[in-house]
Amino acid sequence: MSQYGAYGYALNGHHTADFILRHFYTGTTIGRVDAIRVRVRLKLVGAPILCGASRVTDARARAVELSEQGAYRFEQAGTAALRVIDTTTDGRLASLQAPLRVTGGRSVCLRGEAENGVTNGYYRGALKLIRTGPQVLVVNDIHVRHYLYGVVPSEMPSSWPIEAIKAQAIAARTYTMRNVRPDRDFDFFSNVTSQAYGGLGAETDQARAAVLSTDGRGVVYQGQVIDALYHSSSGGKTASNDEAFGTAPVPYLRSVVDAHDISPSHAWRETLPNAVAQARLGDLVQGTLASLRVTQRGPSGRALLVEVRDSAGSHVVPAAEVRRRLKLRSTWFDFV
Repeated sequence: MSQYGAYGYALNGHHTADFILRHFYTGTTIGRVDAIRVRVRLKLVGAPILCGASRVTDARARAVELSEQGAYRFEQAGTAALRVIDTTTDGRLASLQAPLRVTGGRSVCLRGEAENGVTNGYYRGALKLIRTGPQVLVVNDIHVRHYLYGVVPSEMPSSWPIEAIKAQAIAARTYTMRNVRPDRDFDFFSNVTSQAYGGLGAETDQARAAVLSTDGRGVVYQGQVIDALYHSSSGGKTASNDEAFGTAPVPYLRSVVDAHDISPSHAWRETLPNAVAQARLGDLVQGTLASLRVTQRGPSGRALLVEVRDSAGSHVVPAAEVRRRLKLRSTWFDFV
């Protein structure tokens, strides 16, 4: 799904969230999905500091009461324990067997900057502290509904039409249900590696309303929850998964016309002096860069292969690598 496309379909096309999702995910329907808890990675740090916490429980079910007005540092102790330190008095409260589960009232605060870019952020649910070598992994254990409260407004402006936000809520829920990872210590990163997630501080009334009004709804294909990939802008036509990633074709991730993409980056231009382009391309250039030319395009029109001409001759390289090195917006480009 193109997010700016969803915006345009809702604003200019006056389409519903269901229409938007069925358009971008070929051959799908909207069905019911289960409610689950998810685990979101927030930070890997030597000694995390938490606030707003009222209770910590360890792996042996031992519990220690905390003050929500206080702040607590969790330091490694021995081979498998974490020591709880009151930061006000610097006094040790307990030594507990990891992993620990820390809960509060409405939320718990994680001091410092997390991997989502939020500093001193508050998070619903519980924070789980897992020893990982010399560091501690902080993971937010949270109900999927509350997780989406922090995802939807982080992924899409809450000022956009409600049908677009509802489409985002359903797509994000579907992506979440498909991509849980019980084989590791967390399911999702808190940044765009998975889905952007800002915690309690990112929540808005409009986003919560979209999540609640679509509660339990997901995108399915032949009875199975899909991998609901989404992105900012398509430029007017999405790419199929095999064109974008080189993976086996997925029937619901087909290229479709995005007639209402109204992104400010729908059309874009970058001007790069030859010397700058050569420096960024690095070892893709032998000698002096002479020119770049698209030699093959995919079904959506995006570049697949680029010919690099230099003083040593010419050779063809993947367009995705050229895009990455030149820091371009997409592989839908030409060189002039």
